Amino acid sequence: MSNETDQQSKTEAPTPRRLERAREEGQIAFSPDLNSSVALLVAAIAAIWVLPLMCSQLQSLLRTRILNLDGGDWTATTTVLSTQWLFNSVWIVAGGLSLAFLGVNIFLSQVQTGFAITTKPLSPNWEKLDPVQGFQRLWSLDSAVRGLLAVIKVGTLTTVVVILYWMWLSPLQESTHGTLDQSVHAGWDMIVQLMLSLAGTAFVLGAADYGFKWYRMQQKLKMSREEVKDEAKEEQGDPQLKGRIRRMQKEAAQRKTLLDVPKASVVITNPTHYAVALLYEPGRMKAPKILAKGSGAFARRIAAVARENGIEVLERKPLTRALYALGKVGEDIPLEFYRAVAEILAHVYRLKQNR
Repeated sequence: MSNETDQQSKTEAPTPRRLERAREEGQIAFSPDLNSSVALLVAAIAAIWVLPLMCSQLQSLLRTRILNLDGGDWTATTTVLSTQWLFNSVWIVAGGLSLAFLGVNIFLSQVQTGFAITTKPLSPNWEKLDPVQGFQRLWSLDSAVRGLLAVIKVGTLTTVVVILYWMWLSPLQESTHGTLDQSVHAGWDMIVQLMLSLAGTAFVLGAADYGFKWYRMQQKLKMSREEVKDEAKEEQGDPQLKGRIRRMQKEAAQRKTLLDVPKASVVITNPTHYAVALLYEPGRMKAPKILAKGSGAFARRIAAVARENGIEVLERKPLTRALYALGKVGEDIPLEFYRAVAEILAHVYRLKQNR
C-alpha cells in the first residue's frame, strides 16, 4: 500500500535529469518483440529479393541434372558438384538472411535505448531475491498486461495463419495438377504472402508492446513536487544559500570600498538615502573620480566614515541621486556633471582655506 501511495503522490512529469539518470541505470523502455518484427520484415524483404534467383538456379539444376531433361550423362562428379552447389547456395542465402536479421536487431536495440550503454542492470540486485517483492511483481499490472499481450500475440498470429490457409486451400489443390513452373510460382507466392503477413502483424504487435512499455516507464519515473524542488536545488543551488553568498560578497565589496573613503575630497549625500564619495587631485587627474557610493545603511556608513576622517560631507540631493544612478565606482564622473562637481570642490577648498 505504501508503494501505491508513493506512486499516487508522484504527479509531475520526469525532468530531463531524471530521465538521464534512468538511462544510466538501464531503466529504458525496450521491446524485443519490436526488434524481432522489424528484423523479420527486413529478412522477408531480403528473402523476396534473393530467393527467386536461388529458385531459378535450383529449377535449372533440376531440369538439367536431376531430371536429366537435356539428355546429358549423370555421373558421380556431376552429383557431387550439383549437391555441393545446392548446399553452398542454401548456406549463403541462410547466412545472409541471418546476418541481416542479427544486424537489424542490434541496430534497433540501440535505437530504442538511445544508444545508451550501461552495465548497471548486470550488477547484482538482492532486492530481486525478496520473495515478497517477487510475489508483488508476479501479480502486478505490468505482469497482467504482459500476459494479456502474449495471449493476443499468439492468437493474432494463429488467426493470420489460419486465414491464409483457408485462402490457399483451393490454389494448393489446383497447383498439384499444373506444371512444375506453375507449382513453384504458386508455392513462392504463398511463402511471400506468409512472410509479409506474419512480419507486418508482428510489427503492429511489437509497436503496441513498445508503446505500453514506454507509457509504463514514464509513469514509474514520475516525480513528486518535492522531488522536483530538490532536484532544482541540486542543479541550481539552494536559493537561501545563494542569497547568503551574494550578501557576503556584497558586504566584502562594501568593506573594501569603505577603505577608500578616507582618501575622498568630498562626500555628497541625499542626505540619508544615498551617498557618493568623490576624489579630485588637481594636476594629477583630468576629472573627479567616484571612490565609493551606496544607498540606505551603507550610505550612512560612508558619511560616518567620512566625518570620522575629517572629510567634508555636503547635502546635494539631485546631484547625489544622479551620480549614484549613472556613475561607476573607480571611474571618472560623467561629463555632464563636471560643472556641478567643480562648484562643490571649489566650495570645499574655500572651507579648508577659511579654517
